[in-house]
Amino acid sequence: MEKLKVNMQRKWEFSFKKNTLSGIPLLRVAGISSIIIFLLCLSFSTCNAASLLLGYGPSNTVSGWWMHRITPSTGAYTRLYRMDDNGQDLDIRMMTFNTSNVKIYGYGPSNTVSGWWMHKITPSTGVYTRLYQMDDNGQALDIRMMTFNTADGKIYGYGPSNTVSGWWMHNITPSTGAYTRLFQLNDSGQALDIRMMTFNPNNGKIYGYGPSNTVSGWWMHRINPSTGAYTRLYQMNDNGQALDIRMMTFNTADGKIYGYGPSNTVSGWWMHQIDPSTGAYTRLYKMNDNGQALDIRMLEYASF
Repeated sequence: MEKLKVNMQRKWEFSFKKNTLSGIPLLRVAGISSIIIFLLCLSFSTCNAASLLLGYGPSNTVSGWWMHRITPSTGAYTRLYRMDDNGQDLDIRMMTFNTSNVKIYGYGPSNTVSGWWMHKITPSTGVYTRLYQMDDNGQALDIRMMTFNTADGKIYGYGPSNTVSGWWMHNITPSTGAYTRLFQLNDSGQALDIRMMTFNPNNGKIYGYGPSNTVSGWWMHRINPSTGAYTRLYQMNDNGQALDIRMMTFNTADGKIYGYGPSNTVSGWWMHQIDPSTGAYTRLYKMNDNGQALDIRMLEYASF
């Protein structure tokens, strides 16, 4: 399969070229259990964590790229912060939320030093650290999407290899950047063509959405991250065409996939809530930014 050609006909799709304890109810648990719960809340600050969506992209209201915090149920959002990299906006092309250390990981080319880098970002403040490069035969590891696997604590990235032919799933250690080229996913003699993916912790599977090489249309696929075995699950129809979402993430709070993109039925860009088991979806809301759709290029669930 050719490398995915991501166009700029609409500015929504990026190119690979640069262009607490408060609020916890009292628990009537005897002795040591109460102490353990207290220490867990104190250590990880998750007992009162907010479930939300994060979207990164250029603002239509103020200059620059911004991280946005979005309420999944209503679409109410807050423009949080910009991230500066040598006088320009931090250029990440994909991001995922690491539940183990409550950080966002973003991968893209640096404006300060050469090459592509993994960045670790504090989601509440935007403070970030440039962590490491990942080499693949003298070039940057070419992944086009990534998601965090809560089962093994690794980042999974999918893209074409510079060492061997074809598209591969990679398993990346977040702290070091050490990675393993795991498997190819074959679809009728070509690489499985997914344009986005997200991890479902409820069943330990990766969900990938894109056009099939075997049958017509766009399909949701369920992928076993340890073996690469996958199932073509369902199509999602929107007025006789495939549901057009450009990014998606799994929301652990309600067990649904959230996908953002332009509707074929009504005008504008919409957030959709998708049942991962059936593909039944609800068109939830639009998000306005100065009279235009909120321009985010990546979407990720987070809890902090």
